[in-house]
Amino acid sequence: MWTLSRSAALSAAFLFLCVAQPVAAEEPATPVTVLSNGLTVIVRENHAAPVCSVRVFVRTGSMLEGKYLGAGISHVCEHLVSGGTTKYRTEKQYEQLTDQLGGNTNAATSVYWTRYFIDTTAGNVFTAIDILSEYMFGAAITWLEYQREMGVINREIERSLDNPDRLIHELATQNLFKVHPSRHPVIGYTNIVKTIKRQDVVDFYKERYVPNNMIVVAVGDFDAEKVKAHIEKAFSKADQRPVPVITLPEEPEQVAPRRVIRDKEGIRGTRLRIDFRTVRLTHPDLYPLDVMSYILSKGPSSRLVRELRDEKQLVHSVQTWSVTPSYGAGYFAVYAHLDAKQLDAAKDAILEELNRLKTELVSEEELKRAKVQKISDHVFGQQTVGDQADELAFNYLATFDPDFGRHYTDNIQKVTCEEIREVARKYFKPEKLCVTALLPKGEPAGTAVKGSVVEATPVKKLKFPNGVTLLLRRNTATAVVSIQAFFAGGLRAETRETNGVSSLTALLMRRGTTSRSAQDIAKAFDGMGGSLGSGSGNNSFYLTANVLKKDLAPALEIFADVVLHPSFAPDQFETFKKLRLAYIKRSADDPMTEAHRFFRENLYRTSPYGMVAVGTSESVSSFDREDLVNFHKRHVHPKNMILAIFGDIDLEAAEALARNHFGSFEAHETFRPPRPAPEPPLLKPRTALKVNKKEGAVVYVGTPGLKMTDVEDRATITVLDAVISGYGYPGGWLHSELRGRKLVYEVHAYNVPGVEPGFFAAYARCQPQKVREVVETILRNVQRMALVGPSKQEVELAKNLIVTSEQLRAQTNDSHATDAALGELYGLGYNYEAEFLERVKRVTPGDVKVVARKYFHNYVIAVTSPDDKIAAGIRPEPRIVR
Repeated sequence: MWTLSRSAALSAAFLFLCVAQPVAAEEPATPVTVLSNGLTVIVRENHAAPVCSVRVFVRTGSMLEGKYLGAGISHVCEHLVSGGTTKYRTEKQYEQLTDQLGGNTNAATSVYWTRYFIDTTAGNVFTAIDILSEYMFGAAITWLEYQREMGVINREIERSLDNPDRLIHELATQNLFKVHPSRHPVIGYTNIVKTIKRQDVVDFYKERYVPNNMIVVAVGDFDAEKVKAHIEKAFSKADQRPVPVITLPEEPEQVAPRRVIRDKEGIRGTRLRIDFRTVRLTHPDLYPLDVMSYILSKGPSSRLVRELRDEKQLVHSVQTWSVTPSYGAGYFAVYAHLDAKQLDAAKDAILEELNRLKTELVSEEELKRAKVQKISDHVFGQQTVGDQADELAFNYLATFDPDFGRHYTDNIQKVTCEEIREVARKYFKPEKLCVTALLPKGEPAGTAVKGSVVEATPVKKLKFPNGVTLLLRRNTATAVVSIQAFFAGGLRAETRETNGVSSLTALLMRRGTTSRSAQDIAKAFDGMGGSLGSGSGNNSFYLTANVLKKDLAPALEIFADVVLHPSFAPDQFETFKKLRLAYIKRSADDPMTEAHRFFRENLYRTSPYGMVAVGTSESVSSFDREDLVNFHKRHVHPKNMILAIFGDIDLEAAEALARNHFGSFEAHETFRPPRPAPEPPLLKPRTALKVNKKEGAVVYVGTPGLKMTDVEDRATITVLDAVISGYGYPGGWLHSELRGRKLVYEVHAYNVPGVEPGFFAAYARCQPQKVREVVETILRNVQRMALVGPSKQEVELAKNLIVTSEQLRAQTNDSHATDAALGELYGLGYNYEAEFLERVKRVTPGDVKVVARKYFHNYVIAVTSPDDKIAAGIRPEPRIVR
C-alpha cells in the first residue's frame, strides 16, 4: 500500500485538467450512471490492448476526517481494507486471487479521496469488480490485521522523516494554510495516529464506505454494458446511508509575508519553496495560472530553468505548479533544489522572474509553446487504461463531469498574454509571499476518447551498409511516435577513474550541436510538445525522443543532429559538471540511493557493476571536455548503434527519413566493444556496515547473478523473484513474513542480469534494532527456496503475475521500442521480451529450486544505519564505514 502526499495527490487529481487534448465536437459524452443505492458508475471501452482497469474512489481523505482530523484515519482504513480479510474471504485468499489476476493492485489515500484499483487482463474484469466490491462492503478489520498495519503505518511515518522532499512540502503547506484542513499530512501526526483504536476504524469504515459516497470506474477491452451490469450486481449488496457533511473552514486572509526555515541532520542539499495562495477550480483565473506555470518551468527553454539553472547556475533543479482544487485551497508553487549558500540569491532571482511577469507581457512564442505542451502531455499521459480511468474519476470528483478536460482545453486555448500579466499582478503580491526552506544541519540560512481495435505491425529490421541497425514498428493506438538510439557503453565502458563519463556524455549530447544551441533544441521540442531525453545504465547509453506523429520528420532531423554532431560546448560542460556533482552530493540524502550504492560497492571487486551510473565526486571532478568528446567518438559508431522508431508511422516514410539522416553516418575510428576485467568468484560471505545520521536502517542481501544470455535461467529466476517478493508490487514470502511480523516497512527483491554476471538482491527498510532479524529472515527464505522450493500453486501464481504485469507495462510505444532495441543490442533479438514470457510460462517448481541452488551460494550483506551497535548481530563481522 502507498500514500500520496498532498502535492502528489493534487497533481494526480488536477494535472489532467492542465493537459487535456481537444476532442472532435461529435465525440459522445462519457455516460455516468447513478444506481438506486447512490453508487456512481463510469464505464468506457478501450480495445487497444487486452487489458482493463477497475477503480473505486471513496470520498474520504485526510481533510474530511471530522473528529479524527490529524489522525490519518482514512489512510489507516485504506491499509486495512485493501487486501484485508472480509466476511467473504480471508486475507490469504485475496492474496492468492489477486496474484492470479497479475498482482497489479494497490490503494492510495489523498486529502479528499481514497482509491482502490486492480489492473489486469480483460478476461478478469468481473473478478476484479467482485474483489473491490467485497473490500468496500465486507471488510472485517480483524484485531491481528489492525495491530500489524498500525505497526506498518508507524514505520511509514518514521520513513517519511528521512524524505526531505516530503518534509519541505509539509512545511510549505502549513506555512500557506493556518486553518484549512488540507494543511494536515495524509498519514497523520504520530502522536494522534497512536490514539486510533480498532473500533474507531470500524466505525469510520461503516460511516464512510457506503455506495452513495463512492465512484466506480472501469476502462478496458470489454463490453461496456455487460461490465456496467456486473458492477450493479456486485455493488448492490449495500444500501444508501447518510454521510456526514464536512464543512471546510475558510482560510483567513494573509496580511504579511511568511518565512519558515528549518534544518535537518543527515541531508546534504537545500530545498526551497516559494508559494502564493490563489483560487479554487471554478475561478476563471485557473487557466492563465496553469499556462503561466508551463511558461516558467516546463522544459529546458522555460524561463526559470533557463535563467536560474543554466545561465545563473543558482539551482540544481527548479519546477512550478498551480494547484486549484475544487475545495478552495489553491496555491502557486516554485520548488528548487540548490546549495545553501545560494539560498538568498536564488530566492531573489525567482521573485525577480515572477515580478517580471507583472510588468512585461510573455511572448506569443512562449504562450503558443505552453499550450502545445499541455495538449502533448495529455496524449502521452493517456496510453494505459489505468491513466484513462484515473482521468475520468478525477474529472468527475472535481466537477461532476467526466469529460471536463475537453471543455477545459477550450479555455486554455483562449488564454492571452494580457491575462497572464493580470494574474501575476493579482496573486504575486509581497504581502502574500510564503517562503519555506529546508537546509542541512549546520548550514547557515540566508536572509479521453473511446478506443478501437488496433492491429500493430510486426517489427521490421533493416541493416544499413554502414552498420546501423534500424527497427520499425507501426502502432496506431495513440498518435505518438517514440524514437530511440541505443549504444553499447554505460558502466561496462568505464573504470573507477572514468566512472560517470557515459552518463555525462549522454546528457551533454542533447545540450547543443555544432549547428544548434541547447536553447534551439529545447525550444524545438517544447514547441512540438515533445520530449528529448538521454541516459546511461550498466551496459548501454541512449537518447530517446517522444513526439506527436505529425512532428516525426522535424524531430528526427534534430535527433540525428544530437546523436551525430554534439558540440559539448565548454559552458554547457562546466554547468552540467557542477550540476552532476551537486546531484551526487544530494543523492546521499536518500536512504535507498545511499544503500544501493553501498551494496554494489561491496558486492563487486573488479566488475564495472560495482559502480553506479552517475559516477563519484572524485571521478566526475577529474573530467574535462575532451573526455566526453573522446567517449562519443569511440562509442557513437554505426556498428554500435540500434535505432528504433515505433508508433503511428508510415513504415516506408520512416525508413526513408532514417536512411537520410543515418545511412551515411561514418565512424571516427574502429569500434572496439568494451571488455572489462572478469569479477573473481565470491568464495565466502562478506558483510559491511555504513554508519550514517538517518532515522532508519536499510538492509541489502545479495549474490552474484546471471548474464543476459542465460535466457532460461533468467526466466526461472524471475519466477523465483515473484515467489519470494512479488513482481512490481510487494508480495511473496519476504513481504508476508517480514511485514506480518512488523519487522519492516518496505521489502523487495529484484534480479539484475548483465552482459557481465549481474546480481540478485533483496532489500528492506527497518528500524536499526530489527536488522539482525531481517537479515536472518531473508537468508532463511533464500535457503528454503534452494532446499524446499516453491509449491506448484506458488509458481503458477508467480508466472501469471509476471505475464500480466509485463503485458500491462508493454502498452506504450516507448516500452516496445526499448525492449526491441536492447534485445537487438545485446544479441538476443528484437523479439526477446515476447520469447521471455513464453519461457516464463514453461518454468516448473523443480526449475526454480535448481536455479536457486545454482546461484545462491555465498552472499554479501550491506547495511546502512545510524546505530553501529547492530554490528554485533551481523555475521560474519562486518567491515564498518563511517
